[in-house]
Amino acid sequence: MTGRWGGGKLSRRQLALTSTGETLTLEAGEQGGQALVLRGQALREPVAHYGPFVMNTQEEIEQAISDYRLGTFA
Repeated sequence: MTGRWGGGKLSRRQLALTSTGETLTLEAGEQGGQALVLRGQALREPVAHYGPFVMNTQEEIEQAISDYRLGTFA
């Protein structure tokens, strides 16, 4: 599967960041294809991750893990 957007051509396992008004065209080959397309407003915040946990700081990750282990993770 290939994709094309205003900034050029995308190959397998590539990421494109687009702006308002840009279009994305996907073309599948004979065997079909899979794509994950997400859209949203950029938060412009730091990102920390560990396993399934995604937070803004390492301290928040550690707190989330602690809460999870204690059964208080909400």
